[in-house]
Amino acid sequence: WPAPPQEEDGVKKCIDEKAVQRIRRQIVRKPILDRRNTSETLVSHDLPPLPAGARPMRDSASHEPAPTAPKKSPEEMPSINVTEYEEGRILQRRGTSADVLVSGTYIGVPVAVEARVVKNDTSEQVVPWIVVDTSPENGIFMGMLDGVPQGGWYDFQVRFVNDHNVIDHGLHKWGVGILIACIGQSNMKEWFHTGTDLEAHPLLFRYANKKWLGLGKKGNGAIAFGNRLINRLGLPVGLIDYSVNGSGLRKEADWRMGYWEDLAENSIYNRFLAGVSAAGGFLEFVIWMQGEADAARGTVSEVEYSTSLERFVTKQVRADIGNGSGRKNLPFLIVMMIKRPGGEDGPNQAIRNAQKDVAQNVADCYLAATTLDLKNQGTQHLTHRAYTNLGFRVAQTVLFILGKEEYYRGPSVVGVTQIDTKNIDVAIRHRGGTDFTPASGISGWEVVTEDLPAFVSEVIRHDAQTIRITLKDPITGPAHVRYLHGAMPDTANPVRDNSPLSLPLEEYEQKQPGN
Repeated sequence: WPAPPQEEDGVKKCIDEKAVQRIRRQIVRKPILDRRNTSETLVSHDLPPLPAGARPMRDSASHEPAPTAPKKSPEEMPSINVTEYEEGRILQRRGTSADVLVSGTYIGVPVAVEARVVKNDTSEQVVPWIVVDTSPENGIFMGMLDGVPQGGWYDFQVRFVNDHNVIDHGLHKWGVGILIACIGQSNMKEWFHTGTDLEAHPLLFRYANKKWLGLGKKGNGAIAFGNRLINRLGLPVGLIDYSVNGSGLRKEADWRMGYWEDLAENSIYNRFLAGVSAAGGFLEFVIWMQGEADAARGTVSEVEYSTSLERFVTKQVRADIGNGSGRKNLPFLIVMMIKRPGGEDGPNQAIRNAQKDVAQNVADCYLAATTLDLKNQGTQHLTHRAYTNLGFRVAQTVLFILGKEEYYRGPSVVGVTQIDTKNIDVAIRHRGGTDFTPASGISGWEVVTEDLPAFVSEVIRHDAQTIRITLKDPITGPAHVRYLHGAMPDTANPVRDNSPLSLPLEEYEQKQPGN
């Protein structure tokens, strides 16, 4: 899709009324809801940007700015100029293709204007010559190239139908692929800033601060994620980066960095919407990595966070952004909050429980990755290698949703059996693997009886589907078992399966009677 007609400050750009009607007959798009004012004005995104070289004027009927072509002097030769996309622009596919607007200006008298798509810096044809404007006028042409296949990089070419020597070759590469929003707080931001171990695929671009840019070698998480998708799918991937350090979900978690439920003018959410609008208005996935701000003060309960996150997904993101996924709902991928050295167990566990609840109970929401087995760097972030692993895990989830992988999560606990007064067996279910490590010295397990912790002397692999916990002293009452619980659980030797990604056993807490 073309760039939308408004800048991120909300100022609309329009074209003459006749051209507007031509485009509106050809384009059917879901508008993005402008949340920057209480009237919730619908902002139209079915108009192209002003063609290069056009000057705004006032249309007497509509009183909106409309372009006019540059004035032609008598000695000027016929010419045509295509309006360029920004270098590296990625258009969200719809199915396996996209309908792409092409526009520009001309001097001369074209009977009609035709366009085609070629591979970048070549004459290899992707979409053949086709008439896109049968009646260009006032030095402006525009029309649609339907069914441009997914892929890239591409260039535009345009020419007069009645004089093929009047031609223009676009210089900026662009493609049709997958757009994925990356939002949340600093651990999402660090995807793009921590680590220089990898080199980004040429088809991987990032949109942030009103610019499309390649990733180079900076940002292990984003590069691992994007490269894995591109290597499997062969498509351009655009990451729409609007994460904000220290941002909360709820107002109680606003540390003066903003919070995502805020709909006020210039809120972090509305800046995100403006960025999505500038990138075309449609997304295929949204990745959410957040929670530390809401856990830090202990003022947000499990129910409150769960309710807010569900509302954020269903009443904000999915209501305001076009769904380019082909699924009933825009997929929302939740990355579980990381360990928090020095944090309080209760608030941190509450946020993680809420994230799992939303992933389990809201349609097309996914627990995209668990993180508790990954190594911390400092009190808030992960190491560069941990971000690499996290990027691979989230990519696995996307590939699963797209039908390219058969699993995306690690093993889970399916039952706990107290064998005798000192031994407890934990049954696990595998998803992508068939076995697990380590065989002994497994960390992270706790047993509580009568509200007091029992001393665990040994945790071992009993068989491929069973973990055995042995207590130092016998217990007389029922045992309550949990794994990787609280702000900073012991992950010295966590359980991981034997799948190619070595996915971790998910955290677990046994339900107590009456709960």
